[in-house]
Amino acid sequence: MAKEDSKQNAAATKSAIATEDKKTDNAPPWSYSQIGKKNPFQVPPGLSDGEEPGETTSGKQIQTKRIKEFLESFQLDSLKLVATIFQIEDQPPVAMVEDPMGVGHVVQSGRFLGANEGRIKEIQDGRIIIEERVSDKNAPQPTRIVTLKLSKEVAP
Repeated sequence: MAKEDSKQNAAATKSAIATEDKKTDNAPPWSYSQIGKKNPFQVPPGLSDGEEPGETTSGKQIQTKRIKEFLESFQLDSLKLVATIFQIEDQPPVAMVEDPMGVGHVVQSGRFLGANEGRIKEIQDGRIIIEERVSDKNAPQPTRIVTLKLSKEVAP
C-alpha cells in the first residue's frame, strides 16, 4: 500500500513539473531597459573625479545622505580620548575614544564623531584634531577646529 502511494506521489510530482515547464516555455522573453535610470559608474553632477561627497573644489557643501556613525550621537565634550596608537606596520594611526557609557571605540582619520558632524582630520600623539560644523550663521567660518586631548586620569 505504501509503495502504491509513493508511486502515485512521484507520478503527480512529475506531472506538475512537466506542466510548469510548458508554462515557462510559452513565457515571452524578458528584457531590461536602462532608459531613464542612473548610470552607477558616472560621477554625480557637481563632483569631479577624486572628490568626496560633501566637498567640492569650489568650497560649497553638497548635502549628502549618509548613515550617521554611532559616535555622532554624542556631544564632543562627552567623549574621552583614552589612547592613540602609532607605528603599526603600514597602518595609519588610530585612536580609542570612550563614549559616556564607558564603551571604547577605535577611530581613524576621516571618521565622524560628535553631534555637529565632526570629522577627524588628524591623529597626533596624545590628541585628535576634529573639524566640526558651526551652527551659528553669524560665525566667520562654517567650521571650527576642536582638539580632543588624551585623558590623564589615574586609576584607583
